[in-house]
Amino acid sequence: TFQSLPEAPELPDACFVEDVAVVTEFGAVLTAPGARSRRPEAASMLPVLEGLFGKDKVRKIGCGDPESDGITVEGGDVMRAGNHFFIGVTPRTSASGAAALSAALSELSGGMLTASAVPLPPGCLLHLKSDVSYIGDDTFLITPPMRNVPPFSDAALAAAGGLCPGIESPNFLEVPEGEEYAANSVRVNGTVIVPMGFPKVKAMVEAAGFTVAEVDTSEYRKVDGGLSCLSVRF
Repeated sequence: TFQSLPEAPELPDACFVEDVAVVTEFGAVLTAPGARSRRPEAASMLPVLEGLFGKDKVRKIGCGDPESDGITVEGGDVMRAGNHFFIGVTPRTSASGAAALSAALSELSGGMLTASAVPLPPGCLLHLKSDVSYIGDDTFLITPPMRNVPPFSDAALAAAGGLCPGIESPNFLEVPEGEEYAANSVRVNGTVIVPMGFPKVKAMVEAAGFTVAEVDTSEYRKVDGGLSCLSVRF
């Protein structure tokens, strides 16, 4: 089932709907983007989330609360793998925002969903999911620089005895040089959707046993938009 949101020509980044909502089977969290110019996007997303889940199942982080200044989260920094959420701490998602989102997810799910913060070092791309995406079956598409960042590094995996609850031995597919943009891919109904124009990544994912479909995202790439940014999947 697909639901399209109304056009918002006054909000040029509103097409990147993922950044203002984190959605689960237990409910949703409305977020406050790190880019202040994008804060008004949350107002158009709120009634959609409340319509899907009911007001009692929607939480808000940093939205319209003067005391929450500095608490920011963008959905592009939030990656779910099983029942665990990795939350990138970046210029767009603050450490306090990551903590608030972790608490909201745990509260909504009665403790069934867990989360951990992933501080990103300089040199990574815009969001966490610009560098790593979970495509199911314990498999991740990941850029070489992100592979060295805890908790994805070999040292961190050895120390922790696994990546997260339910994934002890992750399968990392490292995207080749020049095709880093395709690290941002999504799996929907058993098919991994990858950006068009990255044949090595497409072949790599197919070789790992996945069905692959390509989508042209070249126009969105011009403004640093990734494939996952364009939808909220649940």
